[in-house]
Amino acid sequence: HPRFRAAYDFLLLREQSGEDLGGLGDWWTKFQDADENDQQALLKQASSHRKKSRKPRNRAQKPRHQTD
Repeated sequence: HPRFRAAYDFLLLREQSGEDLGGLGDWWTKFQDADENDQQALLKQASSHRKKSRKPRNRAQKPRHQTD
């Protein structure tokens, strides 16, 4: 798919320019070259390394006006 290829190429360029992306370009290269079973293993491995999402922070509530 052309959009995937463009994003993949841009990802590799970012890594080559020195941006630390945690090996994401290498992972996608391996994923593309892998057979279906290896792709499933790579997906499982990646999901176990994902950062846990944080709960959304409660916004400070505006003080209520007292009506007497």
